[in-house]
Amino acid sequence: MPEILAHNRKIILQPWRVSKREQAAHILVIFPGNVGKLGAAGDQLLFDYTGDIYSVKTDEDTGELIRMREKIGSIEGTVAFSVNFAFLSAGFKAIMDLLEAGHTLQEAMGLVGITQLPPVLDWTCNHCKMVIGNSTYVKIVDALDSDNGNPDMITKYNGMIVGGAAGALESMRLDARAFLGLTPASMDVVAKEMSIRMAGCSAIVGVSGTNAGMPGTLCPNRTATFNVSGTSTTTPINNGSSITGSGTSNCVTVLHYPTM
Repeated sequence: MPEILAHNRKIILQPWRVSKREQAAHILVIFPGNVGKLGAAGDQLLFDYTGDIYSVKTDEDTGELIRMREKIGSIEGTVAFSVNFAFLSAGFKAIMDLLEAGHTLQEAMGLVGITQLPPVLDWTCNHCKMVIGNSTYVKIVDALDSDNGNPDMITKYNGMIVGGAAGALESMRLDARAFLGLTPASMDVVAKEMSIRMAGCSAIVGVSGTNAGMPGTLCPNRTATFNVSGTSTTTPINNGSSITGSGTSNCVTVLHYPTM
């Protein structure tokens, strides 16, 4: 049964039901390894991902995640970073090579020429589809796409959103950050892996099933682990260089019946 947290207390919900007008769920998404590749224009590092969605058990006093419950759905899409992430990954690999060779972190960063990490690195999802039960949800940007969008959703929402300020629809795309300034949550210098804290929020809408037509938000809070062992430290932007990403996302999603 899905759960959400409020003031550090657990609220047990009927599946996807908060009130007559709202539904919410606290879910856990597990992402297996996905290999990053450059986008067609060469200005984005793209990760095509798939994942399984589970309901969760949390401590009702602390909100701490205790365990996963049953699998309740799946998710797929494309995550996009700027190409700067490839250069940073190459730098991290070089640092981990030096750490493995016995250098201190300060020495390794000095030799690589990285004196300070950028505090944040923006990222987004170019596409996202989530299936839970008999309902399918996509980013509202995808649902209202003029070429490949959902005709029913375009009829319902297009005038309200696209008819507003310029860029109103695009601004509902996932707005997310990787918090590099917090330093990696963990590093494995032998396996060449680093775990980075990431978070964001996106507008979504149900496009089929029981919850078709319900808009809302999907907010992932994750630690993503990137294996950079396949990254070239001299030419990270080439077809022979790769970054593999995997991780766990602690998500909250809330939907409502539209009032307009």
